[in-house]
Amino acid sequence: MKNVSDFSKQVNHGFDLTCFDAGDFEEIVTLFELDFSVSEEGFFVWSNGSLSMTTNNDPITGVYYNGNRDPEIGYASYMGITGPSDLVAALVAVIKKEANYIKGESSNRDFI
Repeated sequence: MKNVSDFSKQVNHGFDLTCFDAGDFEEIVTLFELDFSVSEEGFFVWSNGSLSMTTNNDPITGVYYNGNRDPEIGYASYMGITGPSDLVAALVAVIKKEANYIKGESSNRDFI
């Protein structure tokens, strides 16, 4: 059985240049009950108070964070995930299953 401290340990994970088919990213956001916001730096953030996923591009609208590219629906670009180890592991597994392309990944937030 897991110890209570296992659930509160914060970990990170990152993905490099990640793409989804239209609608798949929205399903992930819904599955993990993540709310949308934009960071002060202009990155796109989905979070639920304990789990946070940051992307360089908004894969739902296709808008890129600095606006200097044409919209690409489904393209998340760089992704960074932070949260309790069990939730991060679950989100990472779903992203690996649903993404149609991932250039690389890291056990830290090396990309964003």
